[in-house]
Amino acid sequence: MEARDTHHAEVLSGSGQLVFDNERRRLLIADTRHHRVVITDLEGQVTHVIGTGEEGWADAVCEESQFRHPHGIAADADFIYVADTGNHVIRRVNRRAHQVTTIAGSRKTGRDDGPACEASFEEPVSLALADAVLYIADARSHTIRALDLTALTVSTLSLKLSPAGR
Repeated sequence: MEARDTHHAEVLSGSGQLVFDNERRRLLIADTRHHRVVITDLEGQVTHVIGTGEEGWADAVCEESQFRHPHGIAADADFIYVADTGNHVIRRVNRRAHQVTTIAGSRKTGRDDGPACEASFEEPVSLALADAVLYIADARSHTIRALDLTALTVSTLSLKLSPAGR
């Protein structure tokens, strides 16, 4: 996850979701069209780049991993979660091991719930993390999905309007 020279003229292109890492006081940015995640300090200095910058799919150490249009991002003390939109999967970056792994999604488009590795997403674009559950906005299917990070299962939230919410 070391900062490095890139072959891209611009630092960001089509930036997706932005998250403030309060613990480390830095910004985590899904750099969508450069197929990577960029981490900066609060002055904008790039400190780490996750992904080669080449479009693809590869679980590997951070510098060798590949994404395809990453868009959503969330984080806790140990991990950074990435909605790898173009690959239809959810990826996890282990901050200590500097390793990227796919934790949910079969890489096929769909709306299947179940074990995380067998679940499918249409277009995961935004992430929110709460109480060991990663919530995923699956844009093309117009749903909110929930990835239980303990059980590693995916389900679809059943959204209902309350009488007061109308």
